[in-house]
Amino acid sequence: MKKTNFFISLLLCIFLISSIFPVYAEDNCYKSVDKERFIVKYKDDISNIEKQEIRTKYNKSNVSFKDLDEGLELWELDNGDDSITEIQKNPAIEFVQPDYKLAIYNENQGTVPSDLYFSYQWGLSNTGQTIGITGTPGVDIDATRAWQFTKGDSSVVVGVLDSGIDINHPDIKDNIYINMDEVPDNGVDDDNNGYIDDINGWDFYNKDKMVYDEFYEDIHGTLVSGIIAATSDTQGMCGVAPNIKILPLKFMSTIDGGYTSDAINAIKYAKSMGVKIINCSWTERNYNKALKVAMQKSKILFICAAGNYGLDVEVTPFYPACFNIPNVISVGAIDNQGKLASFSNFGTDVDVLAPGVNILSIIPDGGYLISGGTSLAAPFVTGIAALAQSLDRDIKENKLSKIIKKCVVRDDTYPVRTKGRVNAYNVLEDIIN
Repeated sequence: MKKTNFFISLLLCIFLISSIFPVYAEDNCYKSVDKERFIVKYKDDISNIEKQEIRTKYNKSNVSFKDLDEGLELWELDNGDDSITEIQKNPAIEFVQPDYKLAIYNENQGTVPSDLYFSYQWGLSNTGQTIGITGTPGVDIDATRAWQFTKGDSSVVVGVLDSGIDINHPDIKDNIYINMDEVPDNGVDDDNNGYIDDINGWDFYNKDKMVYDEFYEDIHGTLVSGIIAATSDTQGMCGVAPNIKILPLKFMSTIDGGYTSDAINAIKYAKSMGVKIINCSWTERNYNKALKVAMQKSKILFICAAGNYGLDVEVTPFYPACFNIPNVISVGAIDNQGKLASFSNFGTDVDVLAPGVNILSIIPDGGYLISGGTSLAAPFVTGIAALAQSLDRDIKENKLSKIIKKCVVRDDTYPVRTKGRVNAYNVLEDIIN
């Protein structure tokens, strides 16, 4: 018990410090130790032969080239190389941008209750219970009524584009995706997808098969995954879609963030594995064109946290939540009385609101935590999307996005585009009817 309390106390310190002091200065966020990393986007009509000619032309210093997806390449140049300005002027190049580092900015506060029951999960079923403050009955996502239709289908796989996940946590281990085309630990790429022994997803951050490394590095992705798909049983908690599968797409550390290029590779990998829904519980200030291109062309629905600065995103946009593309849903946070969370970003580029204050979820090493942030509001919407896909396996990402936004519970005081908070029952009833 003392060990658990120590972990939780230190965890809270990390989250609180990171919310006050962002991990990366914006003008230095793309530099690595001894290289400068850039993402180059070729124009769509450029042939592979022309691309190779461009690489040859600019490979006068030590430059490495790595294909990403959708005409995007990662170029790593020696520090001090001055060819970027010249590259940008090439008529075959659509744009060049830094390989921005993406990070988690979370305003988390909370304690672990002594007893862990479903009654703590006001976001699923709000009966007016006191979780931090006394709730307003019915201010929830209406999960218990939605579960009359489905608790999810095991064939539905949701990607968590985040830090790693403790895939051995008792409340999530049975809902982690298993790649049946790969033979475990034989050192062979059995399914020829470029990733050796990717049984449970891939770690793009460390470039290996281990999607969980250690407690502090992988706290955030674990929290997010529990809200989406913790199993429904007699222990711990229950996820929004407790019968679906989670595909870990680790591209960052909770503390150190991760590169745009790794996120793009993770999206490409998820698409190859048949994923149609991805949760993105992180934000950045840079308008990241390369990330937008990868998301827009993926045919995947992205559920994105709006950010935790209490700002109007029309004035101060955060990405990817504010990308103006139809397959993105931007999610702000409310408390258990239905009020906009003090930390939640807002504005007409935030689509919907979801529970995000005093939210129970899992943490590594078998633990649980009550915490808050738009990072924890987004996975409620991701879970609803997974339930919807369980009813309609062929539903397109843009149609699903429209249904989730259309089926909100409206309150004209909410400062978001739809004026509403998400409702799982309404979404599933709309699909059935």
